Amino acid sequence: PRVGVLWVLALVLERALSGLAVASFPMAKNTGLAHTFATAADKTVVRRVLAVLAAKQAGDWVALQGLELLTMLVAALAVLWRYHAVSWKQFGGITGDLAGWFLQKAELWMLAALCACQWGGLL
Repeated sequence: PRVGVLWVLALVLERALSGLAVASFPMAKNTGLAHTFATAADKTVVRRVLAVLAAKQAGDWVALQGLELLTMLVAALAVLWRYHAVSWKQFGGITGDLAGWFLQKAELWMLAALCACQWGGLL
């Protein structure tokens, strides 16, 4: 049950980070779904709400205690940093496709961190 709870929290965190990125990072072009959502939203409110959600997730993780949570959080933040660097350097900003890329990479790396912790006997 603990692994299931951790994974559900990880999925919520990655989506909060994805929404935060869409509201915060520059767009690569003036068309597309990501641009439509970013321009239609009140970015300040979206940033605040998603930052609170991400902080709440981190707080929930602290309450659950464990090294696997820290490794999953580090994995998610590392992927977010890479997402920002790649999108800016190679595309000039984010697109909807890059947002999907971020979600997939975050899921894979957080799952890898969770599995490494579980197999390492940390759970």
